Amino acid sequence: KISGASPLIDQLQWIPKAEKAVRHVFNRIMLCEDFNSATRTARQYDVDCVTLDGDQVQRKGALTGGYIDKKVSRLELQHSIKQLSTILNKYEQEYKIIRNEIMNIDNEYNNIMAELQREDMKSKKNW
Repeated sequence: KISGASPLIDQLQWIPKAEKAVRHVFNRIMLCEDFNSATRTARQYDVDCVTLDGDQVQRKGALTGGYIDKKVSRLELQHSIKQLSTILNKYEQEYKIIRNEIMNIDNEYNNIMAELQREDMKSKKNW
């Protein structure tokens, strides 16, 4: 017994002469309570899954099904794009600041190394 999942074939009825065909088609399909249990079951047991909502998760990783309200979805996508653009701009600015700091530190390092080499050469000459 798998938590949140059961064989889909246990939920089906068929005429006796169709049994081989039904078993062939539905034998490796699990009926799952939700998308998370379907994903987990498909990966763990190498079976295809379908949720009570009709979403499908295939053992090879493909996902299909579901319903999208296009009106709500477009508004949500526009809002998400705006939010993500703002976040991206913030991180780009932080990246530029950090990149400049790294360049400054790199220049300081190079100056210190050059000074150390000069001092090393002086000390070798004085030997």
